Amino acid sequence: MGARIPTKNPRPEEYDFEWPEPDESSWVRLTMEWRKTDGGIVDAELLRPRNWVASSHLEIGSIFKVFSTELELNGIAEITAISPCPPLSTGDGEVVTGRLVTRKADETGRMTFETGDTLEGSKSHPIWSPAIQDWVPMEEWAAGDAVLGREGWITVTFVEVLNESVPLYNIELRGEHVYEVTQAEILVHNSGGGLGGCGINLGNSDVPKNGTIAPNSVNYSQNSVNKSVLDYAKDMEARNWNWDKSGPIRVMLIGGKLVSYDNRRVFAARIAGLKKIPYEKVNPNDLFPGSKRTWGEQFERRRMDVRNLVDGQPLPPTGTNANPKII
Repeated sequence: MGARIPTKNPRPEEYDFEWPEPDESSWVRLTMEWRKTDGGIVDAELLRPRNWVASSHLEIGSIFKVFSTELELNGIAEITAISPCPPLSTGDGEVVTGRLVTRKADETGRMTFETGDTLEGSKSHPIWSPAIQDWVPMEEWAAGDAVLGREGWITVTFVEVLNESVPLYNIELRGEHVYEVTQAEILVHNSGGGLGGCGINLGNSDVPKNGTIAPNSVNYSQNSVNKSVLDYAKDMEARNWNWDKSGPIRVMLIGGKLVSYDNRRVFAARIAGLKKIPYEKVNPNDLFPGSKRTWGEQFERRRMDVRNLVDGQPLPPTGTNANPKII
């Protein structure tokens, strides 16, 4: 992240002008977990302008839909950290603005070249063909074809499908979106990070109805909780908490944020250091159990409760990520 790569895209018309030249003082690092619809997980880090992050209403815990053709990704992303921009290299070339690691990829391939180099990747990852002057997905290559390397054309000697789960590593390069791999410096296309360019849909209703989530990523709907939260935390830390009995925390998607109705359990999970807890996303138009009010009305009623006023003002509809007071 922050290094520079001088590789040029052989198709200059593809140059991406979306982002300005990165600047350490005005850019930030977004750390995310992308959950694919097939259950796979991508750990992602992207550099983006701070003002773009603010205008997109992105913050820790934001959940949105994200997709990338080259990563074969169509799923949900969650921001787990926002930190200062790392040092940026100077000199020639474009800045590496993204690092993406697919923990386990099932449908992958391996190409072997006359140089003895091998390349593993997703079946859709584009590789430059000097013969047809275009990007060709890995799954469409065959022995005898030629890729472009440091010394010119390099012949493919073998292509195979891997029947095993392997991690895949990818980067995003600003502007040019190409880089070289293996000792032979074979030209490939980068992934595209998914935030800008490859597509983003903030606050998307496709957030799964049920799943698990980091408690630090959930906002509270109130700023105080009963002291029984400490007993909850002790049980959770001792692994004595029965989630089957208590049920998942109930959350509602508001302004791109998951806001909890069950604040004590969220706070207790944070105290206990739990990495993930189960949740159920409720529909704001459905009736609250045992009431004539809807979930949306119930959340609003809690927000306006006099006990949740701060300096006479209610919490914002998206709640707060600050831990509540224990009373």
